[in-house]
Amino acid sequence: MKKYFITLILSLCATLLPAQPWSGDFRLVLAGDCNLHQKLSIYDDPEFLAFFKRIQTADAAFLNIESQVRPELYPAPGPGSHAFRSGGIYLYSPDWILDEFKWAGFNLFSVANNHSFDYGEAGLRASVKAIHERGLVYAGAGENLALARAPKFLDTKHGRVALIAISSTLLPGSWAGRQRADLPGRFGINPLRYRTTYTVKPETLKVLREVAALGRPSFSSSKASENSPVRLGEAIYKAGDTPGIQTEGEQSDVDELLGSIRDARQQADWVIVTIHAHEGSPYTVSKSAQFIEDFAHKAIDAGADVFANHGPMDPRGVELYKGKPIFYGIGNFAFDGHVQPVQPEERYEQAGLPKNSINSDLWVYSQPDGADNPIYRPWRQESRESVVYELIFSHDGKLKQIALDPISLLWAKGPDAEKKPETRAFHTRAGVPGPASPEVAKRVFERITKQSAALGTKVTVSNGRGFIQIEQK
Repeated sequence: MKKYFITLILSLCATLLPAQPWSGDFRLVLAGDCNLHQKLSIYDDPEFLAFFKRIQTADAAFLNIESQVRPELYPAPGPGSHAFRSGGIYLYSPDWILDEFKWAGFNLFSVANNHSFDYGEAGLRASVKAIHERGLVYAGAGENLALARAPKFLDTKHGRVALIAISSTLLPGSWAGRQRADLPGRFGINPLRYRTTYTVKPETLKVLREVAALGRPSFSSSKASENSPVRLGEAIYKAGDTPGIQTEGEQSDVDELLGSIRDARQQADWVIVTIHAHEGSPYTVSKSAQFIEDFAHKAIDAGADVFANHGPMDPRGVELYKGKPIFYGIGNFAFDGHVQPVQPEERYEQAGLPKNSINSDLWVYSQPDGADNPIYRPWRQESRESVVYELIFSHDGKLKQIALDPISLLWAKGPDAEKKPETRAFHTRAGVPGPASPEVAKRVFERITKQSAALGTKVTVSNGRGFIQIEQK
């Protein structure tokens, strides 16, 4: 009888007490690239608020900051070559935008991308300082290479999360340098460098060897065999019967990054690896370069629970590799670079504009004779229609669900914005994300479904949300 009462009391306690941290599901949200200068917290639309409620109530929510975040209104730009190499525009946002991200529910950030150094080393240092001061977690940059590669951690009630953030799309001098016993390391971002090898016909290789000799007077083709590889710039050319392009990650980078992942696996319940990679396949549109696919698989093998690429501006396919998700493109989350107040002089030069041009001229697509209003550069449809992913894991690490929530970066302009994206009405307030209309959602689902199918992954749609079909074992 005594044993019975003890069991009854313990059962009642288990019912009345709140669930223990290890007993609940872990929820992760993944969003893509973000460069934003407008507030999110000002809107009170019920569907908008319900969308952000999902992010706000997640244990961890990730976002790539595709810019610097600075307290200065007019920061000093970085080297003049950066705008051309980083995509033709210098990106920064006021640091109060971090408070908007925090309101939205984001607490994990990557700062490693091709815009990290648009406004120099000082700008990236100001960015990570502003993030840290708000109690948010960032990864992908550090005082030296080891610290840039190191995982950063977020504590949640459902487990400890490790984030490793990488960039393969790199500007010269932006990556961190290795520390030595006799010299400090260099501040910068976490790189995955790669080499590209082109297979060409033997007769083409002969011509390339002659070109290489013109650039290097001391080079003598007699020192190498007729079919030995030729290096021109950062590319390698070799002879073969079938022309092609192959990319592979630098082995030292791959080894060190996998070491960081294994280290994170020992220190966290959940390991998230993200990469900013614009590099694509030369053979298939909207497919990643081979070195990215290879590294994604190795990252999962090393202990990552999730691998996500946030370089492409369009959402792409999802692969389930050994039961773990690989997102080959999570698209844009927000982008309104057109309302950034200033751009450096060389940006106007690159656009072929006169010195008395104003900032808005950078976004003019054309202006027909006699037209009162200019026509603004239209975004590619794929880059203004995107997705946010919600992942649910059980407490024992099992992947239970991946949901897709389509978004439109024209949400703030209302339902008619997609019908006339070339007008001034499109230009203002564009870039603010919100839940997609049924028409936009349909296109997003179709793109991701088609590309995921090629990777052996099935997507279903129910009640306006997409779902990745997960094999239960």
